[in-house]
Amino acid sequence: MKHKHDKDTGLIPTDLKDHVVKTVITLALGGLGALMVASGSFLLNEQSRLQKFSAYKTTANEIVAKYARRHEFADAVRAGVKRTQKRFIELNKYLDSSKGHLSPEKLRERAAASSQEVADDLGLLAGFTPDTTGLPTSFHENVRGFFSMELDFWRVLDDASAELQRNPKTIPAKLYEIHDRLTSLLYASSLLVSSLEDTAEAVHSQAERNKALADAIQTEAQHEAMLIWIAWNVFIYSALLFILIAILMLLDRLQMTVRKLFTKDGTA
Repeated sequence: MKHKHDKDTGLIPTDLKDHVVKTVITLALGGLGALMVASGSFLLNEQSRLQKFSAYKTTANEIVAKYARRHEFADAVRAGVKRTQKRFIELNKYLDSSKGHLSPEKLRERAAASSQEVADDLGLLAGFTPDTTGLPTSFHENVRGFFSMELDFWRVLDDASAELQRNPKTIPAKLYEIHDRLTSLLYASSLLVSSLEDTAEAVHSQAERNKALADAIQTEAQHEAMLIWIAWNVFIYSALLFILIAILMLLDRLQMTVRKLFTKDGTA
């Protein structure tokens, strides 16, 4: 007759051992499941946050691009104004030195060369728009208006030179008109330079704030990306361990079932 061994050879009964193992396995599965749920929820919520960070980053990059374009525009305006002031100073010197001995031909040559330079400056500045620089539309209009006004001045000078060729007696009156226009333009150029400096200072301050904001966004985006990387790893490894333990439990149950099929009364 086959007997069933009722006594355990160890200090801890077999039933208790089995109970402890099952409890540990159950807790492990529960813990892994909790990790999977937590990391999965984190990943789902982080997608919307990442989209926001991506939008912020795009905006920050656009601001930086505008800042660079703004500097290019400011440099182009500043260089153009310096050329304008140089042309005006040279013309003023010529008018003062010539007095009543103006040469209409030289004036027309000067007017033609200056008009071409202004047209080149206008063409260069036309490539900058408020959308690309982020500067107020009024400032762009003031810049174009100033150079357009200068271009008009050189056209008037050319017309006056042509009239002087026809009627030299008008030299004193034309000279006064030219001086008056020249003084107005010199004053306008000083105002434009002052406005440009004020705008440049405001732009620089805003650019520093934008740069700090862009750096903060970049840092936070990197932090979020690291958290997502960790969450993905936690989710994947938790899922793998969960599946592995579940498979081991199934194999254990299958082994017990097979053993019962081939044994009777628990004996060999």
